[in-house]
Amino acid sequence: MGGALRCLPRRYRLLLGRIAGGIVYNLDARHRAVTIDNLDKAFGASKTAEDKCSIGRNTYRHFGAMLFEILSLGPSEKYINSIVDVEGVEHYEVAKARGKGVLLVAAHFGNWEIHAIAHGYQFGPIAVVARPQENPHYNRWLERIRTFSQHCAVPRAGTTTYAPAP
Repeated sequence: MGGALRCLPRRYRLLLGRIAGGIVYNLDARHRAVTIDNLDKAFGASKTAEDKCSIGRNTYRHFGAMLFEILSLGPSEKYINSIVDVEGVEHYEVAKARGKGVLLVAAHFGNWEIHAIAHGYQFGPIAVVARPQENPHYNRWLERIRTFSQHCAVPRAGTTTYAPAP
């Protein structure tokens, strides 16, 4: 599937992913209910039920777009660097020059899997803390993606150890 997606322009891959995410939102009642419950806990009465459903649907669409983008990836530093801008590199260089290691903290905005790969290409091998996925096939595939830029994924405490890319 990744090869077929690579033939499409990026905007169409993302559109297809958003459509797929919307379909999953509509069909997966169990996870949709968990999503809405979490949004209820997060927003309480400050958002209407309609707003929470919209946020949930758009979140699924976003994850669909992320997935389709990741599916179409190959270990191409040139492609990754063409879609990700890294700002503040000078701060990293100053911290690294101190010789004590550097801790980069990133939020789950955009496509954080691609950001991790881009940071690995920009800064060299890094360790990324990640939660292993429940589906073992998806987890193995994601581990391979996470190590494209020669960094390693470190499992969250109490989970399985990841192996760096060969």
